[in-house]
Amino acid sequence: MEKIANFIKKSQNIAILAHYKTDCDAVCSSLSLKLALESIGKKADVLIDSNLSFQMQTLPYWDSINKKTIEKYDCYVCLDTATQERLGKNKFKIMKNRQISVALDHHATNEKFCKLNYVNEEYSSTCELLFDFFNLLNIKISKDMAKLMLTGIYTDTGKLSYNNAKPKTMNIVSSLLKIYGEPISNVCEPIFSNKTMGEFELTKFVYSNLELCENNQIAYLAINREDFKKLNTTIEDTHGLTDVGMSLACVKVMILASQDNVEDCYYVSIRSKGTISARKIGEAFGGGGHVNASGCKIFDNAKNVKEMLIKEAKKVLV
Repeated sequence: MEKIANFIKKSQNIAILAHYKTDCDAVCSSLSLKLALESIGKKADVLIDSNLSFQMQTLPYWDSINKKTIEKYDCYVCLDTATQERLGKNKFKIMKNRQISVALDHHATNEKFCKLNYVNEEYSSTCELLFDFFNLLNIKISKDMAKLMLTGIYTDTGKLSYNNAKPKTMNIVSSLLKIYGEPISNVCEPIFSNKTMGEFELTKFVYSNLELCENNQIAYLAINREDFKKLNTTIEDTHGLTDVGMSLACVKVMILASQDNVEDCYYVSIRSKGTISARKIGEAFGGGGHVNASGCKIFDNAKNVKEMLIKEAKKVLV
């Protein structure tokens, strides 16, 4: 981490990149780093090849994303991104500028595609990792940064309910709350209690169409293009839907397969309980993630996608 800190110290114009089909940890860590760098006199742009959900549009400085203000960068920082492909169209920026690229991530499946890489799965989230990184840079965390970092940690730990929320995570949350100085509900409610009507319609769809198998241990749901069109929703409205299946006591693995509106593929979100590995399922299809939360992308028809995913899910139940 010190090598990356030193490299950034020597840089002035910095591009911050994160993964497509983005989430709160990726967005919040990117915006936090931008604010941190600007506080010590650097210039920084956040570039993410993704649409932001309605909830993410409540975050501080969300509208600065993809607003390019710098002509040429002397450093590229990749956050919360395990593979170069996950950068979407921004992967070409790393391919052309690998010698001045660095990565900070908490995914064990990280392929270390940058010149300098710091990957540590002991952190619950990239936002938690940045807490130590900012200390290394002697950067004072502002109120807005604290809110962003709390949001990233809370979403990646399921409101501190997943196994990746460790004692150190709790200590960092406590420190950030002191800096933020407002009730934690001001962090949680805009993200967790702020559904759009589209998300509400999809939630009803889950309850009506969720399939259970393997003695109700595996929950599976596919949402096709026709479903999105009929419900007047998009794939951006699917976050949080896996919680429906995971709320059942009998369910050990929840799989959500959402058909992309453009590409002939399914984006898959996988959740699991305890020591059952969601990551092993994702890795079987070239994806990755964490023990209890993983994902992948599959190019195939609905029938084959379902059969292949359930087959892999059965393996991890043994």
